[in-house]
Formats: sequence, C-alpha cells, structure tokens
Amino acid sequence: RGSLGQLRIPLNVMNGGHSFEGLSNTNGGILLHMDDFNSVLTTSKVEVSGKASIKVQSGMRLGRLYGSVIEAFSSTNESLSTYVVAGGTCPTVGVAGHMLCGGFGLLGREIGLSSDQVTEIEFIDSAGNLGIANKKVNPNVFWALRGGCSSAFGIVSALTFELTKLDKNVITVIGAPSAVLSYDSLDAVVFAQWWQEFATSCTPKFTSTLSFRST
Repeated sequence: RGSLGQLRIPLNVMNGGHSFEGLSNTNGGILLHMDDFNSVLTTSKVEVSGKASIKVQSGMRLGRLYGSVIEAFSSTNESLSTYVVAGGTCPTVGVAGHMLCGGFGLLGREIGLSSDQVTEIEFIDSAGNLGIANKKVNPNVFWALRGGCSSAFGIVSALTFELTKLDKNVITVIGAPSAVLSYDSLDAVVFAQWWQEFATSCTPKFTSTLSFRST
C-alpha cells in the first residue's frame, strides 16, 4: 500500500495527446486519460452586463468547446454579436493542456491567451482532494496552473472560461499562396524581418502568421 509517490510510480495525464515532447505519455507508469471527461458542466450569461461564461470538464477538445459556445450563446443572425473563447485552430487539441501551456490562437492579439480567459480551475491535489483555484481561493495555485505548462500542481478536472463578446460573428481570413511568395534564403530573412515589424504594428484585431517550408 502507499501513494504513487511513495511507490515511485509516475503518473501522467493525457488530454488531447498533442504534446510534441511526449509529456502526456509515460513509460512504466500510470496514464490517466481524460477523454471521457468532455462534458459542458454549466453555462451562464448576465443580461445586464452581457458577461458570459462556460464551465467544461478537462477532457474537452477545442473543437467541441467552440461548438458548445456557439450552441449556447451565439446568434443565428450574422449582423448580431457572438461570444467566443480565444484559442488554437486545431479542433483535436485538448483544452486543459492548451490552457496549461498558455494557449495562443488567431484571436490572441485582441483577447489574449486561453489561460487569460480562465476564471476558475477545479483540480485534484496530491492527496486526492478536490479543490478549486481562482483569484480569491488558492490564488497561488491559480497563478501557477495558468500558462505554467505543468500539471505538477494538481490534476485539472474542470475549467471555467469567461467569454468575450464580439460585435459580429464574422472573421475574415486572407491566405497568401506559397507559390506567390518564393524566396531564396537571404530574401527569406529580409522578408521575415519586415514581417515581424509589420505584424506587431497592426491593429490587435488583425493577426498575421508566417511559415517557411523547404522544397
């Protein structure tokens, strides 16, 4: 008998399984897979202030989170406002892992990281106790979990996100085909330097991404 720590058995938690470093895998330990914990627990909206929030289990994936927000809050009329949670574009990324490591997406320049939008975290500590962390309760744990890219402070079981209200539920995407932008190595460096200045000087409502591919 004894705890996993006493028995020296590693415990890893997997949400979406998108860790490039393989941090959500284990060798010779116990893997706690959160796939079945993917429900929406609560949604709320205050009509006077317009503030809205959604609480989800930590096994939720980004695609289902976005769909749940649309189903619960968004208008069917394109001219009306909509609510969003800002995050990445890959629908199969796990919400908890995304938030734990910050979570940047195309709305990040205007709204912030996914971790910035979390108002409360439910977690299980090393003794097996269920607790909550927010700005008032366990504030140090709340600070540590949001963007620290570590589950060493506890196993996240649920997350509450504050949603952002946009004036319109329309986002414009402009793509530049790679065939149009063809450079040698020196030109690529010059272009990247120009892009860094251009991207940071734009309005926060505009997000620009740049990628290089070898041929």
